Amino acid sequence: MNARHDDERLADIVDAITAIRSHLTRGDLSDGLVFDAVRLRLIEIGEAVKLLDPNLVASEPDVKWSGRSRNARLALLTTTSTPPEQWSKQL
Repeated sequence: MNARHDDERLADIVDAITAIRSHLTRGDLSDGLVFDAVRLRLIEIGEAVKLLDPNLVASEPDVKWSGRSRNARLALLTTTSTPPEQWSKQL
């Protein structure tokens, strides 16, 4: 796979995380519109992760690329103190 495509996918993931954080400033997940907006962004993240080069994913064994429940993934995305723009640098 092309590293440029991986960079674009990682940027898409960062953008989706930023959007999730923004949506959650408007309300919590009990608001149907916020829930749907967050859910759509989580789907986008999942699609981007599925298309990442397997070698890139394997090079980051501490990242839980799959296997988390939806609520656990959402908690991770919304409570971490590391800014999302730095996540792609770590990967």
